[in-house]
Amino acid sequence: MGNVDFCQEEDINMYRRFKSAGMKKGWLKPLTLWLIEKSPKNGMEIMDEFERMSMGWWRPSPGSIYPLLEEAVREGFTVKRKDGKYKITEKGREEMHNLGALFRTPRTIEGMIGEVESYALYFQDLYNKDRASLKPYRKRMEGISRKFKAFGA
Repeated sequence: MGNVDFCQEEDINMYRRFKSAGMKKGWLKPLTLWLIEKSPKNGMEIMDEFERMSMGWWRPSPGSIYPLLEEAVREGFTVKRKDGKYKITEKGREEMHNLGALFRTPRTIEGMIGEVESYALYFQDLYNKDRASLKPYRKRMEGISRKFKAFGA
């Protein structure tokens, strides 16, 4: 697990409130917007914050967070700053309070490609934060890249 430090009671209560609202998937978007409202964050910081808020029990995957962030920008709920951090808009504040049905689409080739793109964005954040942490995986990542290139991707 990542770096899990002291959680403020407000954070834990908000996490529990959304999780216990009976929404299996629909709670992630409004809670992510809530985190961004507290302070602008990039995808990796949001995943770290979820892990911290759950006291280390859960961490969303890049395949969940990055598509959600890109969708939030397209919908006008957030803007992506030059430093890569997302900032909430007024429209995003309104959406944050709307706990309607926000469900993921079924898994398709398009969805899988989006997930791969999400991981690429996550690696980009990780690379910008701590390049040395990726060095042991360079050959594996190059091998993956060759596999995509082999079929014209």
